[in-house]
Amino acid sequence: MVCYTCYTTVIQGETWSTDTGPGVAAEGTYYLYIEVSDQANGDKAILTTTEATNLQACPYCLSFKYHMLEVDIGSLEVFAGDKTSSLTSIWRKEGPQSRNPVDWDNITIDIPQSSNLGVTIVGYFGIGYKGDIGIDDILLNAGACRISYQSVTLLLPS
Repeated sequence: MVCYTCYTTVIQGETWSTDTGPGVAAEGTYYLYIEVSDQANGDKAILTTTEATNLQACPYCLSFKYHMLEVDIGSLEVFAGDKTSSLTSIWRKEGPQSRNPVDWDNITIDIPQSSNLGVTIVGYFGIGYKGDIGIDDILLNAGACRISYQSVTLLLPS
């Protein structure tokens, strides 16, 4: 994936503006984040598959970890579809999602089959400096996502 219109930084540890984003990577040492200080509301960072990427025509499973802490968070959105036409929004989170600087949220998204697939992740800036968005451990695998079911035992009165 390639970053366009980037305000992104690869970082280890806490974000530049203290207590506004992740304190550590979700996996490994480094993660990608958008620093919203000194940016305008509505600005965005775009991470996308390149025009030269030729993905086979099949369903895909996109998974990543994201961190959206503090009151000024904008939104994070995933688009997918035929890259020669317009991509469709398939997932979106807006506002604060994370509980603290260490815990990251996980998302797994089924990407519909497309003959000329493009996938784009967009981070939109919020209204103030307290709103860094982190993303880590991005995986795009061929095939539909596996659904795991938790077994639950119900005790019925006799």
